[in-house]
Amino acid sequence: MQYLNQNSRIGEFFADCQLVTAVNAYMYLYKKQLSQECPFYEELRILTKCLAGSCICVEKAWRKLGIAEDKRFKVEELEKFLKPNCFIEAVVWHKYHGFHSTAIIDYVKEAEVVKMLNFKYATSSGDWIFLEDLKKHLHWNIDKSSPRYCFRTYKRGGSNVAN
Repeated sequence: MQYLNQNSRIGEFFADCQLVTAVNAYMYLYKKQLSQECPFYEELRILTKCLAGSCICVEKAWRKLGIAEDKRFKVEELEKFLKPNCFIEAVVWHKYHGFHSTAIIDYVKEAEVVKMLNFKYATSSGDWIFLEDLKKHLHWNIDKSSPRYCFRTYKRGGSNVAN
């Protein structure tokens, strides 16, 4: 499977990281390929308002893609969900890019490393990052009494399934 590994380069804004993650979740769950250059992806970008500088309606894309949120969890629970050939959305914080949606797609327990999509500025040339280094990019809601969720998994669901 050839996953999407960067925000699209169409137009002035590149704020489709949540959509990239949603499309990658679709490809993982349905084993179907989808390109950022196809008309359907452009339809999803418009539907989710990615053309305006942020993805504010990603749930609409989930429905179109036939996916739904399965589980949402914090960093303390991450190791329960990690396994080789997995798909876990990771919401990270980067000092130059702000909040960013990425995905963990593989895990090697012995080395405590994960392979990530769409996180080039923090991973090695093979898209791998040590878990201890990943944790530096998780946002902890400094002004809140408890940390925000950082991860979610997906399942098949929703009203339409992309062809």
